[in-house]
Amino acid sequence: KKVVKTFKLEEDYLEKINLIIEAYIKDAPYTKDKFSLSVLTSETKIPMHHLNLYFKDYLNTSFNVWKNKLKIEFAVNLINSGVLNQITIEALAMKSGFKSYSNFFTVFKDQMNVSPSEYIESLNNNLAMN
Repeated sequence: KKVVKTFKLEEDYLEKINLIIEAYIKDAPYTKDKFSLSVLTSETKIPMHHLNLYFKDYLNTSFNVWKNKLKIEFAVNLINSGVLNQITIEALAMKSGFKSYSNFFTVFKDQMNVSPSEYIESLNNNLAMN
């Protein structure tokens, strides 16, 4: 019978990682073209296997789901700030770190339960009512 050892990080260490990550993401590095788990590892000096456990055990998600969530939050903040008066939705997608509009559209709809256009339209309708 094969014994599989499970490796867990201590809660206080996971909380330290969380503080480092929260400080690190303030500059929105996830919007950069080459942002990846290995970039996160090298820039925070947190070992990759510790980051994987942090995402899995502390955040209950994966790196890619986490990264896309940050990108959508970034895009929503830009939309809410009125940036679409100056740029297109496609440009917004690129500015938020997505390589294509179709990927942006899919992730946005998955997270927000509406398409980017529907979100913008509902925002405009709310503004019109006030």
